[in-house]
Amino acid sequence: MAASTDEQTIFELKVALKYTKPPIWRRIQVPANCSFFDLHVAIQDLFQWSDEHLHKFEMVKPKRDVFAMLMSGDFELDEYIGIPDRSMEHDFNIIPEKETKIRDQFALDEANKNKCVYTYDFGSEWRHDILLERIVPAVPNVLYPRCIAGRRQSPPEYPSDDWPYPNEPPFSPGDIKFRDPQVVWIDYPYKCF
Repeated sequence: MAASTDEQTIFELKVALKYTKPPIWRRIQVPANCSFFDLHVAIQDLFQWSDEHLHKFEMVKPKRDVFAMLMSGDFELDEYIGIPDRSMEHDFNIIPEKETKIRDQFALDEANKNKCVYTYDFGSEWRHDILLERIVPAVPNVLYPRCIAGRRQSPPEYPSDDWPYPNEPPFSPGDIKFRDPQVVWIDYPYKCF
């Protein structure tokens, strides 16, 4: 996903790990035409995790009127963006993340289209709020994705009882190294389709 073209539109996203005090968050810039799989790989790199578990994205939808749904019989399946597993039946719809571009799901000018929740590891439930904060033009000769800000070190993927650790070093955006999602995909263990 490393891109440096001047014509690209860049999404500036804030990725905040839920349920942490003080908050742990990262601000990242990614090409608007990247896929949700590309974003998943970038988030794994942002939090320095090993990508050993399943994940999903849930776009935040306006609150549904449950009473109206009951009266009309109009029930929608929940939708997630992730890696479909066609070997299993689900009571929800999985939108393939490899083909779904973030620009098609996020928008600043439409209510509730600027947020989503990313869940990594369905056992530990590392949940992250993702907020589209700004849309900016690409800066010439800059590689994306790039981390431009953040607060606190990431928790370890398998934290011990003594986390958070005392005297942890401050977070530095320059320490983040991003992998190429196309290379990650070659050996990705969760390709179920």
